[in-house]
Amino acid sequence: MLSILTALEALRGQYRKLQEAVELARVQIDFRLREETLPANLPSLFPWIDSVDFDLLMREFQRR
Repeated sequence: MLSILTALEALRGQYRKLQEAVELARVQIDFRLREETLPANLPSLFPWIDSVDFDLLMREFQRR
C-alpha cells in the first residue's frame, strides 16, 4: 500500500510540473495598426527587416 501511495504522489508531482510547463508554453500575439496604411518609405534601424513581406509572413503563419 505504501509503495502505491508513493507512486501516486510522484505522479501527482509530475502532473503539476507538466501543468506549469503547459501554462508557460502558450503564447498569443495580437497585431494592431494605429493607422490604416503605413508610410511608403518607413526605414528601419535593421536593414533586413525592410525586406520582410508582412503579408507573406502572415499567410505562412495561417498555414500552420
